[in-house]
Amino acid sequence: MTTTYGHLTWEQVRDADKDRVVILNVSATEDHGPHMTLDTDTVLGMAVAEGVAAAAPNEVFVMPPVPYGFNEHHKDFPGVIWIQPETLIAFVTDITKSLAHHGFRRILLLNGTDQRTAQIRNRRHRPRGRVRGGDVSAPAPRTG
Repeated sequence: MTTTYGHLTWEQVRDADKDRVVILNVSATEDHGPHMTLDTDTVLGMAVAEGVAAAAPNEVFVMPPVPYGFNEHHKDFPGVIWIQPETLIAFVTDITKSLAHHGFRRILLLNGTDQRTAQIRNRRHRPRGRVRGGDVSAPAPRTG
């Protein structure tokens, strides 16, 4: 079975082990200097998630990334896309509630950039019930 959540059929989701860790990469579309692309945080976060999935293919599903975040402080750089913190929290909460509704009990929010930590860790917005949540940060390595 694939570890890529979006490649699953609804029957595979229904029959899947609900103790698998579902990884959701929350990152950003923002500047990283003239030498790197706007999707750097998303690419690096997905590389971490996919690396975990390759190492433990029977224990993990990898969700499509959330490539936008609250990074309005970058708005003067052409190409940056930002959303308000409340929008990010609501969106991530709805995704995790959907996963919990389908029976998944272990959801990992992978912080693909250092700007979302406070919003992601806001426990008030985590789904209730029998879901074990967690988060991990995987910011881009420093260059130079």
